[in-house]
Amino acid sequence: MILRFDEQDKFRAHASRSLAVALRIEKDLAVIADVQKNPGPRNLHQLMAYCIRQMGRDPIGLSGHELYSMSIGSSDLPAVLENTINKAVSVGYNEAAPSFLAFTKEDETENFNPKKLIKMSNFSDIDDLPEGTPFKNKKLSDKYESIQVSTKGNVCTVTRQAMINDDTDSLSQIPRLMGAAVARRRNQDAYDLLTFNNLAGPLTNEDGKAVFHADHSNLIENSGTPSVSSIGAAERKLMEMPALKAEPGDSDSFMNLPARYLIAGAANKITINQLLFSGIDPNASISGVFNPYSAGAIIPVVDAYLQAKLTAAGKANAFYIAADKEMLPSLTICYLSGSREPIVRQEPSRIGAAQGITFEIYSDWGYVFEDFRGIIFNDGATAG
Repeated sequence: MILRFDEQDKFRAHASRSLAVALRIEKDLAVIADVQKNPGPRNLHQLMAYCIRQMGRDPIGLSGHELYSMSIGSSDLPAVLENTINKAVSVGYNEAAPSFLAFTKEDETENFNPKKLIKMSNFSDIDDLPEGTPFKNKKLSDKYESIQVSTKGNVCTVTRQAMINDDTDSLSQIPRLMGAAVARRRNQDAYDLLTFNNLAGPLTNEDGKAVFHADHSNLIENSGTPSVSSIGAAERKLMEMPALKAEPGDSDSFMNLPARYLIAGAANKITINQLLFSGIDPNASISGVFNPYSAGAIIPVVDAYLQAKLTAAGKANAFYIAADKEMLPSLTICYLSGSREPIVRQEPSRIGAAQGITFEIYSDWGYVFEDFRGIIFNDGATAG
C-alpha cells in the first residue's frame, strides 16, 4: 500500500506525537489527551511494525532483528525518529534553563558575515530658533559593535543494536542531554565573554578599551558584597552614565536608567534573595529599616559557572548590576535566522560507521558586548 503525501504526513505526525507522549517528552496537555484517545506506537518495535504495515507488509510475529531489517529502508522510520529526537532536544534545551537568557538580548542575522550593531546615541541638542532662523541639520552617532555567528554541533547514532533491543533511551535521554549541552555551552559562552580578560571584558570597537574600564565609569571597587548600599552605588553609576553623544560638541546628558538585573555567582545566593525579597534591610544596624530594593524591580541572576570564573579570577564576591536589556542591552547573543533552538538532521549511517541512523545536532550563534553603558561591575571587595 502506497500512502499519498497527505496521508504519509498524518501518519508521521501521529507516530511522532505518540512516541513523544510515551517517552514523556511531550508536555502539551492537549496533544497528550489526543494521543490517549487514539494511541500510536509507544516504542521502537511498535514504530518499526507500524512502518512495515504502511509498506503493505505484515509485521506480526517478527523478531527485533526482522523488524529492523524490514523497516530500515522505509522513508517513514527516519522521519518519525527525526521528529521525536528534535522534540527531545528541544525539551532538554528548555529544561536546562540557562541563566544568561534573563539579562542577555537576543538577535538574529541572515548569514555568517559580521553584523554591525549600531549604538543609538541621543539626538543632538535641540536649538533655539529665533524668528527667521533656519533649522540646522543634526545627526546621530555612527558608533557600532560587530557580531558574527559560528556553528557548533555533534552527532549521535540510534544504533542497529538499540533498535533491535527496543532501547527507547536512545530516543529520549541522549538527545535530551544533547539539547541540555547546547544550552550549557551557550550559557558558558555568555559568562566567558562577561569575565574575559581577567574580568575586564573584551575590547570594544567604539574606543578600543575593555568593557569594564575606568574611562567607562562602570567599575566599583571596595563597596563590598551585595547590599542596599552597594546596589545603590552601582545604580547611581547607571543613572549617571553619560549617554553617547551624536556630535562631540553636544552637552552632557545621562542615561538615567534604573537597575534591572543583579548578576552574581552562587556564593551569595542566599544574601541576594534576602536582599531582593525582604521588606526590611537585612544589613541595617538598626532593625526594621526599609529595604528600597524589595519590590521586585531587580531580577536576581545567580549562576554556578559564573561563580567558578569569578573565583578563579580572585573575585569570588564580585557581581554586576545591569539595566533592562530592552532599554540598553549590554551582552547580546545572535542566532542564525530561524535557528534559535538546536537543529537535527538525519541519514542512514555510512559504511564503516556504527549501523543505524545517524543524527546531526547543531546550532549557530555568537556573542558581543553591545554597549558598556548598561552594566556596572562591582569587585565585591571590602576596603582594608
